[in-house]
Amino acid sequence: MSLCRRPIRRIAIAAKTGSLINKTTLRSFSQQNLYTQLEITHLNNQQPQLIGEEQQDDAIFKIYLKRVPHKHSSLVDSSSTINTLVDDTNEQETTGDACNNDRGTLLYSTIKVYQLKAGTLEKIVEYLTNDTGELDATHMHILFSTYRTFTNTRTLIDTIITRYRTVLPASLDMTEDVRQNTLKSLHIAITCFLNSYKEAFCEPPRYSTLSHFIKHIPDKDLQQQGQTLLEELKDNEDTNQVNNDNNNYLKNNFLYNEKGFDYIKPWNLLEMLSTIIAEQLTIIDADLLKRVLPYECLTTSKSNCSRRTKSNKSNHKLSTIDKTIEFFNAIVARVIATILKEQDEQQRALIIEKWIDVAYQCRKIKNFSSLTAILNGLLSGCIYRLNKAWSYVTSDYQSILEELKNVFGNCADRKQARSILDK
Repeated sequence: MSLCRRPIRRIAIAAKTGSLINKTTLRSFSQQNLYTQLEITHLNNQQPQLIGEEQQDDAIFKIYLKRVPHKHSSLVDSSSTINTLVDDTNEQETTGDACNNDRGTLLYSTIKVYQLKAGTLEKIVEYLTNDTGELDATHMHILFSTYRTFTNTRTLIDTIITRYRTVLPASLDMTEDVRQNTLKSLHIAITCFLNSYKEAFCEPPRYSTLSHFIKHIPDKDLQQQGQTLLEELKDNEDTNQVNNDNNNYLKNNFLYNEKGFDYIKPWNLLEMLSTIIAEQLTIIDADLLKRVLPYECLTTSKSNCSRRTKSNKSNHKLSTIDKTIEFFNAIVARVIATILKEQDEQQRALIIEKWIDVAYQCRKIKNFSSLTAILNGLLSGCIYRLNKAWSYVTSDYQSILEELKNVFGNCADRKQARSILDK
């Protein structure tokens, strides 16, 4: 990459000498600083290079090579430095070697970076902290989000408590500073586990894992945090029970029990504003997606995603992932049902145009989940084959549908959808 070598002209005053720096010195100083900063920025943007794997005791590590830039002292801290820069203007500039600048000093060195790939649970917990006792936040969140694929909450808690008890006395081969940093990092990790992953301890009515943690953790502050979480979970359980009782009362005593009413009369789709429908779909989608638990993305089996009968629904508690899938499929089914229930082809065309408009409104508010569900309904075989109904759909709506299909269809390039999100 060729660099533009236009001099950056500045007016600077030497603090110690009080003299005005001449233009030659300024040009040398400005170019020197510019090239150094550009080279360091380029090195910082380079990704570590994977060179292989290494197996150690109870663990497998990925090994990366990473370039680390050296820190440079200030170029303008004395008059001698300025004199050096003046001499440098007569020297030929060096740009071919990325390892050295034009003064011959080393810009960077290459180091090995070890990243834990696999290991026993004890090793995984041990590597929550590095050699200096600092917490690896990325490793921590990966562990707390995925541990259910190879262990359970009780075993993980026991392992973390064991590690905490091992570090607590000054018995390991580590300095006091490292020991204190490790204890502080483990304290932060456990606090994060209690506050950000509360669902792991939701085991009503006894909450055995959380009670076990409160009993065996040696830190009083962590005990208090565990007790606070236990009271919060119990309060939430009582609140949910009251809400369920109220919902059952309304269901049994509202229009359902009135003579001649076995369901609440639905609104006419064509009378509703497309923006209102899109906003209501977005509210439900956002609520469902915010409730998604990360570990369920890894542990959801294919059988859970299959279609369930009415009897299976009553005996099986849906996961957060299943609920998002169920709502997506419900939108697809509603699109198909509202079109097919109409006998008149022109009326079907109006319903198709309505759903195209709703899909377009979903695109405007960036609700791609409901938008894709509507498209799946409109492009399903039973709807797509309604040639006579589609002939009544105006060209404007058909062009909108074609545009949405090119961006969000099954064969579309997802880069366009991501670019819309970034706007």
